[in-house]
Amino acid sequence: RRPRAGGGGPRPAVEAAAPTAAGVGVAATSEPTAAADLISSFGVGAAGAGEGGDDVEGGDLAEPALASGEARPMRVLDALSASGLRALRYSLEVPEVGFVLANDLSQHAADAIRTNAERNGSHAARVIEPNHGDAALVCYLNRTPISRRFDVVDLDPYGTAAPFLDGAVQAVAEGGMLA
Repeated sequence: RRPRAGGGGPRPAVEAAAPTAAGVGVAATSEPTAAADLISSFGVGAAGAGEGGDDVEGGDLAEPALASGEARPMRVLDALSASGLRALRYSLEVPEVGFVLANDLSQHAADAIRTNAERNGSHAARVIEPNHGDAALVCYLNRTPISRRFDVVDLDPYGTAAPFLDGAVQAVAEGGMLA
C-alpha cells in the first residue's frame, strides 16, 4: 500500500451508501494515487486551460481571470458518486477545487453524500453539492452554456462507461480531464 500524497493526515470519514438497485454495494476505499497528483499531472485548472465565456465566435475560450488575477476555482463532476468518497478527496486534497457536484441515481446515496460532506468539515460541506439524478442527464444539462462545463468529469462506473461517455465528453471543459 502506497502512502497518500500530502502526508499521513486523517482519511475522510465516510458512510457507505446502500446497495444500488442492481444490488452492487459501495466500497469505501481510496485509490492508491491521490486525486491531487492525478489532476496536477494533467495540468487541469491552470490559467488559460478552461472554458471562458459563452461567446465562442472569436474562438477565444481562454479562462476568465478573477478580480484578483487568479484563475477561477475548478469545477468537478463526480457523476456516479455513491458514498461521495471521491468527491471528498477532490474537495479536501486538491486546493484548486472550488465546486464538486456529487451525483448519484440513488436518493439514499445522495443523502449519504450530504452526511459525509458534513462529517468532514465546513470546507467539504461548502464545496460539495450532493445531487440525486441520472448521470448522463446531468452531463447533458451542463454542456451549455460553456461556463457550466466541468474541469474534471469523473465517471468510475461499476460496469462499462459506454452509456455515459457521450454526455461526459460534452460536459468537460476544453482542456479538462475525463476520468
